Amino acid sequence: ALHPAVPFIFVTGTLGEDVEKLDISGDAQNLSIVVRYPNRMHGHVDETELQLRVPARAQLSLDAVSADISVTDTSGSIDAKSVSGDVQLVVGSGEIKASTVSGDLSVKAPAYKTSLNSVSGDLTAIGVRGAITADTVSGDLSLDGGAFKTLKLQSVSGDLQLKLGLEDGGTLSAETL
Repeated sequence: ALHPAVPFIFVTGTLGEDVEKLDISGDAQNLSIVVRYPNRMHGHVDETELQLRVPARAQLSLDAVSADISVTDTSGSIDAKSVSGDVQLVVGSGEIKASTVSGDLSVKAPAYKTSLNSVSGDLTAIGVRGAITADTVSGDLSLDGGAFKTLKLQSVSGDLQLKLGLEDGGTLSAETL
């Protein structure tokens, strides 16, 4: 029987046929889960899908290549990066850092410290507040948040859509080229 006070991490899913191994290492404080492909792999690889169940307050650092990242129902800080994939976070986290090179990034959270970046994709943030830095090179930026102390927003070739408040003495820097 599982004891409810002991934090467990459950890993389920399917590995693509060309996966060399699923490497799980670390301890109760710092766990690493890596899908390993042979070094000679280039081009198309079979799809791998992993579902992780972690303690609600776990801090997450997620990196993906040619894959989407989706996180729900957690409240620990999050650092999520995807190269060629979407990032979707629907969480209770206070601190969020997320980026994607080629994909859309969507955050719904009560975060008070947020950093979002996309090279080629849209950024959407709902419910964030406090401080945010968000930039996209080729994409739209939509922000529907609370009161902010500092905002730094940039879209090189895209629209900015803002629905928010500024705290007393708050600063807003927004630019689209």
